[in-house]
Amino acid sequence: MDFKPSQRRFGLLLLVGLAAIAMLLFSGGLSAVSSEPPASTGPAEPSVVVTGGYNCTVSEQLIYQDPPSDPLTFREITDGISMTSTGGILASSPTPRSPGGSQTIGPGGILASPPIATGLGTGHSFNDGTIEDCIRFAESMATVARSLNCVTSDVRHRPRSYQTESANLSFVCEGSVSAEVHSIGELSRAVLALKPQPAH
Repeated sequence: MDFKPSQRRFGLLLLVGLAAIAMLLFSGGLSAVSSEPPASTGPAEPSVVVTGGYNCTVSEQLIYQDPPSDPLTFREITDGISMTSTGGILASSPTPRSPGGSQTIGPGGILASPPIATGLGTGHSFNDGTIEDCIRFAESMATVARSLNCVTSDVRHRPRSYQTESANLSFVCEGSVSAEVHSIGELSRAVLALKPQPAH
């Protein structure tokens, strides 16, 4: 059978089109086989709540000497920060225990570890100092806490009673475990950086 030139051209175009479709289907099948499933992001990092307070006290005491010397007045500043936390870190899988051991399993069969800390604190003391130093310390700690996205109370000044006078505040921080571990470290370092004004 003789084909006209137009029929031959149509037949060639049809063969080329079918070949192109076959190549696309073949390459798509290979990519589907070789592609890897998306990586799992895993469980979200759990949150933790840190509550705490800062307290600074100025105290005086008389140091008696042998007569005829007058008693000496000794003044000092003592301060400290205390923090407790509620929250924990979730492990990726339960940890094997020996026979008779116990473990706490959280939702979904995930092992829940203990809180990041149950309680901690730091502080220091200075010879001399005034209540103005304590108020300045407390305001400085409030500024640091707010910069870490914590909520703080107002600085409370407790008037002099007997031989002591104090300033204090409270704070609450909430966030991811890693963020609050950082906050605990920053607040602790901020306390140790406090220094009273030099005496004039």
